[in-house]
Amino acid sequence: MANQPKLTERRAEVARNAKAFFDSAVESQNKGDLKAAITGYNKTLALAPGYVSALNNLGVALRKERKLDAAIACYRRALERDPKKTQTLSNFGNALKDAGEHKESIEMFRRAMELDPTDAGMVYNFGITLKDAGLIDEALDVLDKARKLNPDLADIRWDIPLGHLVKGDLEKGWPAYESRWELAYTPNLRFPDKQWNGKKVKGTIVIATEQGYGDAIQFARYAPLVRKKCSRLVLECREGIEELLGTVDGIDEVVTRGKKLPEFDAYAPLLSLPNILKTKITTIPKTFPYLHVDPAKKARCHELLRPLGNRFKVGIVWAGSPSHKNDHNRSVSFNNFLELLRVSGIAMLSLQKGERVTDLTESGCGALVSNLDPAIKDFTDTAAFVSELDLVIMCDSSVAHLAGALGKPVWALIPYAPDWRWLTGREDTPWYPSMRLFRQSEPGRWDDVFENVIAALNKTVAEHAVRA
Repeated sequence: MANQPKLTERRAEVARNAKAFFDSAVESQNKGDLKAAITGYNKTLALAPGYVSALNNLGVALRKERKLDAAIACYRRALERDPKKTQTLSNFGNALKDAGEHKESIEMFRRAMELDPTDAGMVYNFGITLKDAGLIDEALDVLDKARKLNPDLADIRWDIPLGHLVKGDLEKGWPAYESRWELAYTPNLRFPDKQWNGKKVKGTIVIATEQGYGDAIQFARYAPLVRKKCSRLVLECREGIEELLGTVDGIDEVVTRGKKLPEFDAYAPLLSLPNILKTKITTIPKTFPYLHVDPAKKARCHELLRPLGNRFKVGIVWAGSPSHKNDHNRSVSFNNFLELLRVSGIAMLSLQKGERVTDLTESGCGALVSNLDPAIKDFTDTAAFVSELDLVIMCDSSVAHLAGALGKPVWALIPYAPDWRWLTGREDTPWYPSMRLFRQSEPGRWDDVFENVIAALNKTVAEHAVRA
């Protein structure tokens, strides 16, 4: 008994040190230094293994680092200590969703809902999980509950229209899609006093691209319709795509962003045009091709590909922009595409741009795939090569839209939780009649997708050989 005071003092010292490590880790996490935060939480847990807040916060940091297995392990341990902590259940559900474990993720959120159905953030995360699991109607119901709990949370108002759009309910989706201007990471709506309302304008209308290159290509199809409503149409776009978009009928002038716009009478962001023009599934503009290829560049590409003879020419792209928030789901390993070489009679050509081009050489068998990257300086070069190919097979990124806009056969590989534009449960798309969709049957699983692609490719190549 005489040692009891010293034991108590040592325990108190351990608790103080654990708290100091925890506070320092929280400070690092708030500053965005995840590595320091992870180190700090681990030091905390080495002294106090049952520190639930440290387990929870460590899980959050690990999830941001895409170390999902480790994050999930943290949440499991935290729930052992406190099985009724709503925040842990919600965070655990998010990590499971990211890992593609939708069934268990939904179970965690249902448990959290039973404990506290008034937590708007948790209810919102539950709605996103349901949407990613393909349970769109239930997701919309849950997101509506979240909206009522916190009408001021812009992210909720943004994800509701995405749910309507992925269902194909464009009449509900497009008006609510305008809520994107309320998001913290979206630039302010420009020229609010000159927003076009769809009526005829005697002077000039400016339409402006937004979001990614793929979005710009997809919605450039509206230019001819807008041109019928004005005497002059100007397109403002990001640098790097101006020459390509300048080939769209109806555009009188292209201005790259940052340069001075001419005088104009009305203005519209490109992705607002479907709402302004009240687009339904049945009225999506379907004039193809609506992009056009430079004849000189097409001839150059034809000569470059001449040595391939009559082989069936397949262009591939396996990775999109790494800055895209869903890139870890939509991009594919280059090694998966090597499986296409099981099909005889094809020539495989890489249209890949960016840092993932190095996958070709790092694979050790880059010589089996023609690397077109050195010959591609901009989108017009890509368009010229695509025009000379028999088929493009690729992940969900901008070149898929480019091929579709050119009316070329393109097979798009779609992740289990699809972007809204690909809808659900169908192999075709109303946006591009020349496009075929190959969907994941399970989150993160591409092997069965490629088995289906290989089967379809064998059939397509055989038919091509007969025609040749």
